[in-house]
Amino acid sequence: MSRKNISKFSLGYEIFHWVASFYHHLYYRKFTVKFRNKIPVNKPVIFAANHQNALMDALAIIFSSNFFEVQKYLSLTNHVWSSATLVTAKGVWDKVSAADQQAIQKVAFTWRDKQRKMVQESSDDFLAKLKAKGMQVSTPNNALFVQAVAPVWKQYEDVFGKEFFDLIEKARK
Repeated sequence: MSRKNISKFSLGYEIFHWVASFYHHLYYRKFTVKFRNKIPVNKPVIFAANHQNALMDALAIIFSSNFFEVQKYLSLTNHVWSSATLVTAKGVWDKVSAADQQAIQKVAFTWRDKQRKMVQESSDDFLAKLKAKGMQVSTPNNALFVQAVAPVWKQYEDVFGKEFFDLIEKARK
């Protein structure tokens, strides 16, 4: 790729850049800790977000916040997985040329695969670091949880439609 191609205008890139920037600013807001002086030093403290996926990139936050100093156990429930998603309105997408649609999809699929790989590598790295700091990590039996909440899913089939839940089940597999 030459330098000339980098500065060349591309509608596909402009849309991708705008959506990615918007998503980034929306999803990664600044965390502010208020009243830190009110946290007791000599007493047990419960951190509300002390399980994997309570926050974006939870293992990184758990490690960088030194949760291992105040929490001995970590359960990897995997009940939420946050992915980077590229979305646009159909009306906007239909106005994009077929060539630019292909270019956007190619970049989006490459981005998706790299993002998933980076998340997995980061999770593996932080998990190893947390274990090295003495955190005891467990992986609960998620099949039992899925079985226990099955009636709740059934209850909402009338609201959202069976097709919706079939799509979710297909995506999970």
